[in-house]
Amino acid sequence: MLGSVEKNKLCLRQGAKVGDIIMVTGDFGGSIKGKHLKFTPRLKESRFLADNFKINAMIDVSDGLAADLWQLSRASGVRLRVEALRIPLAPAAGSVNSALMDGEDFELLFAVSRRDAARMPRRVGSCPVTRIGQVVGRGQGVELIDRRGRITVLRHTGFTHFDE
Repeated sequence: MLGSVEKNKLCLRQGAKVGDIIMVTGDFGGSIKGKHLKFTPRLKESRFLADNFKINAMIDVSDGLAADLWQLSRASGVRLRVEALRIPLAPAAGSVNSALMDGEDFELLFAVSRRDAARMPRRVGSCPVTRIGQVVGRGQGVELIDRRGRITVLRHTGFTHFDE
């Protein structure tokens, strides 16, 4: 599939800044139970976001939330901190681990300034928009805050198209 976008609406995975808020559309996990066969591409949602907010970085989540958090981190040269309890779980997801690792969610992961995050709607049409974390520093890496408040480094895992 091919597509095109106006240059002034282009959102790349690079560009996240320290202090940005990390947000997602939709919910995650459970693709093994057929979710990946019944998805709606987030074209309207991405257009709404690009038209109404300064999106510093964006990526579609197809290889797993953990893998695509790492992609955004690496491309932007920033460290991310994500709160496990904020990750929206699909009904078919068995756990946060499923939400992080399953893949084929076809949702959007994006970074916006605190100001834009404060005015972000909770829904775009029928699609939920959720704050899951923030950009905490320069460098690379993804930290996960678990339900007990412990911070661990999230492994760079998920589907890999090519050996890196």
